[in-house]
Order: sequence, then C-alpha cells, then structure tokens
Amino acid sequence: GEAYWCQIRMLASLCLGTGLIVSLIMGNAGDSEQAQAVRLMLLDTCAGACPVSPASLLWMGDANFGVWRVVAASSQSGQLVLVRLTKPRAKKLAGKHGLVCGMDLAVVWEPSRHDGVDKGLERKGVAGRLIMVRLDRAGFRSQELWWFTTLDKTTVQPAEIAALYARRWKVELSLRYFKTQMALGEILVKSPAMARRELYTGAMAYNLVRGIMLLSSA
Repeated sequence: GEAYWCQIRMLASLCLGTGLIVSLIMGNAGDSEQAQAVRLMLLDTCAGACPVSPASLLWMGDANFGVWRVVAASSQSGQLVLVRLTKPRAKKLAGKHGLVCGMDLAVVWEPSRHDGVDKGLERKGVAGRLIMVRLDRAGFRSQELWWFTTLDKTTVQPAEIAALYARRWKVELSLRYFKTQMALGEILVKSPAMARRELYTGAMAYNLVRGIMLLSSA
C-alpha cells in the first residue's frame, strides 16, 4: 500500500580529491542507480554544473555502474569514464579474445537488447579499453579486477588506472560521513518537497564543513 513516510532513492556524485558533493539527484524508491546515474551525468552536462571542460571530467564507478547505459551517457556527453565490471560482463565484452591477466584490449561496447536506452541517449557503441589486472597484496588473497575505460591508452597505463581506482574507496567514506554525521540516513518527512529541502540543506552543510577542512589543511 501507500507508504506513510516519503520514500526516495538518492544518488550523489562526489569529488574524488576533496570529498565535496558535486551534485545530487533524487527519485522514487523504484529508480535504479544506473538510471539515476545517466540522468545525473546528462543533467551536469546540460546545466553546466561542473566548472571544468567536459573532456577533462572523469566519472568513476564500481561494478554497479559498469553497464552500457552509464558509459554511453559519459561518452555521448563528451566525458571520460572508468567503471569496474563484473566477470560475466567483462567476458562478454572480451568476446573471442577471452579474459587474460594483464590485457589492455581495445573494444567497442555495443548495447544489447537487454540494455536500457534512457531519454537523451543514442543506441550506439562506445569505444574504449577492456583492462584486466590481478592484485597481489601481502596478507590478502589475490584479486582479479576488470575495468572499462575511455581513458587514452597512450597516456594512462593499467597500473595507473589500478592506483586511481583504489582511491575510489574514499568516496564510500565520504558518503558514509554524509549519511551518519549529518544524520541523513533517515529523514522523517512525508512530502517529496520537504525531502528535497532537507537533503539539499544537509548537502550544503556537509560541503561547508568539507570546505573549511580543506582551507584549514592548505
């Protein structure tokens, strides 16, 4: 039945270097993260929300965002992307080449009949690289990772991509701070308008604190 409280799904993009919240998008609880990511990426491009050139903007996401619609939104917006892939998706993308540790394969990610084509996207392939590495760390089990990226092969090597992706965990920590320290994991409002007001106010307060921390450390 109808919920008593307002239920929403919120997606945020955060700056990897500073932890600042760059943009927020909200929808109903039935929205998927991938659909929200596409809307957020296209919205940032159309509204000019980011002060840098689209060609110098890199979107990074975990395996939840390693789908065609997300990389297509980035590519068709003139932006760069780096997403982790699940093994089945990486294997399908590799095709006859198979998955080989250390590979850095030029591929074109074509949409399948199962891929959603969101409003504002074209159903066409995205040229990029399929990369596979095995991480061996003392005291930990070996871990195989697969990425798709549109970063230039001549300027960014697989080892650099692995180091860059390792920093993505900072985003998880920043999001946890936003939800727990700002007490925004659960908001007790009944209308979408009040939910938006409370979340945007919380985001501004969070960014203010982050900004002061950055200035203090400079």
